[in-house]
Amino acid sequence: MNMTDYDRPESMKSAHLWSRRSFIKWTVMLGMAAGLPIDAIGNTTLIRSPERILLLYNMHTGEHYRGAYWADGYYLGESLIEINSLFRDYRTDDIMPIDPRLLDLLYAIHTGYGGSHTIEIISGYRSPKTNDYLRRTGHRVAGNSLHKKGRAVDITLPGIPLADLRQTAVDLKGGGVGYYPWKNFVHIDTGSVRHW
Repeated sequence: MNMTDYDRPESMKSAHLWSRRSFIKWTVMLGMAAGLPIDAIGNTTLIRSPERILLLYNMHTGEHYRGAYWADGYYLGESLIEINSLFRDYRTDDIMPIDPRLLDLLYAIHTGYGGSHTIEIISGYRSPKTNDYLRRTGHRVAGNSLHKKGRAVDITLPGIPLADLRQTAVDLKGGGVGYYPWKNFVHIDTGSVRHW
């Protein structure tokens, strides 16, 4: 019989390993707690509409998400679960709930370009194990990366120049924005407002 992370003694628990039942329970609670809409990101007001729709594609798994994640003032629990899975660490299959504010940033970018472009995800959630591996193998990733907390994503938007995508994200003033033209992506997070 496998012991879930929540059944283990406190000293054996790992913050990034969740049983499916605990993960779903936490995600539903997050959806209920986040029931009030976020109407502004930095100085940019989100487009007021009855729903917020995203078109997402995970470049490593080939999975797509097309649909509303927020409707009539509430985050949609089932949609968040699906998005959390899409954002999972593709190396380990570990899942972490994604900060809904990050989705709101992606929505603001998506609608800013007409709502027809699919956002390509290069890196969403990154488990501590993967993050440590990348650091050991010469990748320049932060030890305390917000990817490990479900609060960061690296993206590209086909058909949109990367410099334009970066500027759009910076203008939102919703968190951190990193520009990596040699790797063809923009990093977006819900940390403090900053850019590099």
